[in-house]
Amino acid sequence: MLLTFHTRLEDNEFYQDMATLFCGVMRQLFIKLKTEHINKISKDFQKKYKINRRHFGSISYALKTEIKIKEGTLTYNKKLLKIRIEKIKQKIKKTKNEYKLHHLKRKLHKIECKLENAKLKIIFGSKKLWKEQFKENTNHEEWKQKWQQARHNQFSFIGSKDEPNRNQNCQLKGDKLFIRVPEALEHKYGTHFIINNVKFKYGQDVINYALTKNKQPIFYQFVKKEKGWYLCLITESPKVDIITSKANGALGLDINPNEIGYARCDGEGNLKQFGTKPYNIGKQTQTKDKLSIIVKELVGIAVKNKTPICIEKLDFVKKKAEVKGKYARMLNGFAYNTFKSLLLARAYKYGVQVIECNPAYSSIIGVSKFMSQYGMNSASAAALVMARRCLWKSERVPSKYAFLLPVDNKKHAWSWWRKFLKKSTSAELSRHSFFNRGTNSPVMSILTVDKPLKKGRKVVGKSEEDVMNTQARFLCSNPSQNRSD
Repeated sequence: MLLTFHTRLEDNEFYQDMATLFCGVMRQLFIKLKTEHINKISKDFQKKYKINRRHFGSISYALKTEIKIKEGTLTYNKKLLKIRIEKIKQKIKKTKNEYKLHHLKRKLHKIECKLENAKLKIIFGSKKLWKEQFKENTNHEEWKQKWQQARHNQFSFIGSKDEPNRNQNCQLKGDKLFIRVPEALEHKYGTHFIINNVKFKYGQDVINYALTKNKQPIFYQFVKKEKGWYLCLITESPKVDIITSKANGALGLDINPNEIGYARCDGEGNLKQFGTKPYNIGKQTQTKDKLSIIVKELVGIAVKNKTPICIEKLDFVKKKAEVKGKYARMLNGFAYNTFKSLLLARAYKYGVQVIECNPAYSSIIGVSKFMSQYGMNSASAAALVMARRCLWKSERVPSKYAFLLPVDNKKHAWSWWRKFLKKSTSAELSRHSFFNRGTNSPVMSILTVDKPLKKGRKVVGKSEEDVMNTQARFLCSNPSQNRSD
């Protein structure tokens, strides 16, 4: 796993000159790569801009990383648009109202044009800042100064495990950092530029290990932020022995846009601990700080009990295409990737294993099977299902619903949960209704209905006599049927 350490540097004109040179070469390289291969233009760029081979390698690596990020975003957006197109086509087939049909076709055409015109675009300096120049009452000179600063705000040096001090152009020796100056700036700074008193507040032991024992490349990146220039050192973390085991149980997590539910079970799948960690999605830094505190507490529970952590293997493309309104905005700003990266980093540091599992039907299983049994909420109940699934525990149908099931041992248990989810969704059952265990409860009522209810129709509840008659008919037709949890 890669670890990043950063420290603030004293202001110096050298950093801005290096950023101006490297970012300018990067933009020209991006233009050339549209028509030519990088191997053909490498030597020409070195001669034209007076940089060595390793400087050019650092610039091309930074550009490739930026392109890879943009391509990933483009692929994500295309996949999202395709899902929306398929859903609109399904609505068009079912819609008979001419007015609704007209607007659906307009919406479909608009999304299809958007998908057709989706191409890879990179704006060096951010799209938001570029659009500010067209706003009213904008001082163009001030905007131009901000624009130039945004386009020349970083430079980096890529390393190699075969090079001295794991990097040829930038080497850390004690508390001094030696930088090989490009030929284009040698007349101003000489062949080498030395930065004194380079100290990292955290991770100095890991950095020393990387420089002496760990034969892994070290990547240096200089970034300009609001308070000044910062040095970021990126290297491979030392190996850590895993201290957790499934024999001790598992800690399951259910991640939602406003809270994180957790539940810990022993090796046999019995509940031992549960709870929720609420948080609010606000500014990026505030959300990250809150998630860091939550991650610290959850990893602490796993370390104390020596249990692995089980998280959901989610695909937000389908979820984002399905939800609307407030929930779509919450999902769009949802910090799942941030939480996952923080969790993986801290878990790796303490030797805690993180396992991803399929979260299929975890919510409906937790709500109907464990929520009322243990007095949990829906998030922690789903987390218990994830923890048990990590231990390969099968979630069979509860005994209170088993009498309504047909005898079919060939089908997987999820086939029944799929039917149950479909019926409960169509009936618009609230989560509180699952706490009612009586024969006249809304949950028992929907199970006695052969077909799912139409959308918008709610179940009030059948009489106790109707439910008992259904049970009697089932037991008479299947006298040997007896299922348990």
